[in-house]
Amino acid sequence: MARSDGASLEWQAWPARERPLVAVLAAIFVVVVSVVLAGVGGHVLVGLGAVIVLFGSLNPFFSPTTFRLDDAGITAERWPVRKARAWTEIRAAFADARGLTLSPFRGRSLLEPYRGVRLFYAGNEEEVRAFVRERLTEGVKLVEVADRARRVGEDDEATGRRDG
Repeated sequence: MARSDGASLEWQAWPARERPLVAVLAAIFVVVVSVVLAGVGGHVLVGLGAVIVLFGSLNPFFSPTTFRLDDAGITAERWPVRKARAWTEIRAAFADARGLTLSPFRGRSLLEPYRGVRLFYAGNEEEVRAFVRERLTEGVKLVEVADRARRVGEDDEATGRRDG
């Protein structure tokens, strides 16, 4: 569902639907950890709390997210969260195989998941990258981040090591 009129780009990404095996494994992990914690904690509410916390932290993976990019900025909406950032707030942009991270910090930060916006691709990688590149403010570059999924078996330029 990618729509572009030149001045805006809108699409929906749902990583759990795109990677069903990982979704099933993640759900099993949540259930197992919750049952173990309920047993250790001695009460079903401990397990229920674990389910809420774990699924809450995995919400970007399990929930469909609608992204809208326009000349004003970026909006990402997924239940129950709506994140919006103006292009002028973006100080760094990082690209990997699954999406872009647009950050209000000049470099990598542990606060990126909370303050930045993560854009997942949905078969529209080149279109999203081009749209973002055109709108980043002066001095902000789109930095390619080494992605292990793409690099297995390739030489690591920085260390000279070879994976695989």
